[in-house]
Amino acid sequence: CFRYINAVSFYTKIDMYHLFVYIFFSHCHEYKVLGFDCEWVTVGGKRRPVALLQLSSQKGLCALFRLCNLQQIPKGLRDLLEDDKVIKLGVAPQDDAHKLAFDYGVGVASTFDLRYLAALVGQKPEGLAKMAKSLLNVQLDKNWRLSCSDWEAKVLNEKQLQYAANDALVAVKIFDKLVKKLEPTSFWKSSKLNFDNIQERLEPFFDVRFKEGFLNNCASIERSKAAVVAGKKSKIKPLQTRSISTRSKALYDNCNLQAPDGELLCTIDAKKAQWYVDQSLGEIISNTPLTVRLNFEPSGRAVGDVGRYYQNPKENRCVVCGRRDPLSRKNVVPREYRKHFPVVMKSHTSHDVLLLCPECHQLSNIYDLKMRTKLAEQCNAPFTKEESAVKYIELPELKQVKSAARALLQ
Repeated sequence: CFRYINAVSFYTKIDMYHLFVYIFFSHCHEYKVLGFDCEWVTVGGKRRPVALLQLSSQKGLCALFRLCNLQQIPKGLRDLLEDDKVIKLGVAPQDDAHKLAFDYGVGVASTFDLRYLAALVGQKPEGLAKMAKSLLNVQLDKNWRLSCSDWEAKVLNEKQLQYAANDALVAVKIFDKLVKKLEPTSFWKSSKLNFDNIQERLEPFFDVRFKEGFLNNCASIERSKAAVVAGKKSKIKPLQTRSISTRSKALYDNCNLQAPDGELLCTIDAKKAQWYVDQSLGEIISNTPLTVRLNFEPSGRAVGDVGRYYQNPKENRCVVCGRRDPLSRKNVVPREYRKHFPVVMKSHTSHDVLLLCPECHQLSNIYDLKMRTKLAEQCNAPFTKEESAVKYIELPELKQVKSAARALLQ
């Protein structure tokens, strides 16, 4: 059985809470991750407030905070949990974070489900015990009598302490194992992990609940590329995403629109430029690029940074990765929010729309869901099922199994 390292249980000594929170902050100075888990008691089918909070650092310190003995979470511990620079690791950590928010009013920031990382590096995303066995050769004790034991007892026994501490510590060890496979050529320099790169890569999945298929196909694409380079034909079928419609032609024509004195007002598309000519509101003064000069004084001119933005030619490429094809439009403000705006703010202007490739568009949707969820909780305004719909990845093999099952039922 896996033994925890330096596990510490605290009861009512608040000073000790502050001391070990300080140690955790020091441990997270460079390697900003903490194993994160919670335990609670269920009585008569109803969950009681979280009784135990487990945190573990990469250096092997695991602390068990007995919240059931406190009226509120101490400020130092609250600051640690709310620090968005420190990643809280686990399997379904968002569920525990939600319980802490409900029970103690603390907002746990930057929770990360280890199953996302497993999927990104080509490992099977499983539960904590199964990943501990397959990746670390560690057998966790998941006896239901332990998980459902009395976590509010005056004194926790040795088996409870070991069970609770191991869950948090193993989460960090699994992260250590998987993150080295993510992009070793770019993440490692002089044998030192570049944590800024890790956070940038994983950030789209922070505070997002794991769902089967709720991943882009980056991992599959990378594995396929590696197989081709090695001279092998990959037998893995790429994961299929429900298609994001892409543009058949360029969005930006970058035609110039000038004021009567020749000052550049903005760039517009060819159709709009031709409209000014057809309405006798301007004349073409150049065909390369197409330039139309107005014969009336416009209501406004290009002023400041906003004006310069409209004057600059815009490239038909993904604003994130620079890819030129295929591309799709991305509304910066989602429609479900825009529909509540005043009429004057409902019309799209060019800076409200960006071009993204399908892969970056899908990552952007993950960010959107994260922001929607945060706003829904902050404003007590949950969005509808239709508004929260997410495009999921479809596994071809699973689709065949489901089809066969339906055929048998008929």
